[in-house]
Amino acid sequence: MAVDLIVPIARVIDLVICQEPVPWDLTGEVSGYLRGRKQVEEFAYAQGRTQKPKRPLMLYGPDNYTPIVIVGDGVTEAAEMQDLALQAIDKQEAQYKKSGRGLDFDDMRERRGLVRREDFDTALKDAFAERAKYLRAHQVTAGPPQRERRLF
Repeated sequence: MAVDLIVPIARVIDLVICQEPVPWDLTGEVSGYLRGRKQVEEFAYAQGRTQKPKRPLMLYGPDNYTPIVIVGDGVTEAAEMQDLALQAIDKQEAQYKKSGRGLDFDDMRERRGLVRREDFDTALKDAFAERAKYLRAHQVTAGPPQRERRLF
């Protein structure tokens, strides 16, 4: 009779979840910060693939400036959060190669119908000039302020 042996295989993970790079506003709100793609790839294994973390996962993308926050709220499994984080990193890498930034602010302005960055200073000057013109045309002149009369 042959006996099957199950041998557990250990896996060493260099996973550092730290609080130093977390912005002050998010201190205590996120589970921590992961550095780099390698640690993100090990996140689900370290947490347990079916675990559902209550706090969000925070990491910085390839530009080391724009934070990426993956929110699970105790509903999403760690494996799915890991997949979402990897997709976000890939998207930010492509954007970084395209524009040199993690986010394309010019494209975001354009999609929302706001003024282009190059035209903002002239638009602001025009808006201030229009407001000054409106205020001069609609001044209320009541004369000098009157003194209060006291009875006692």
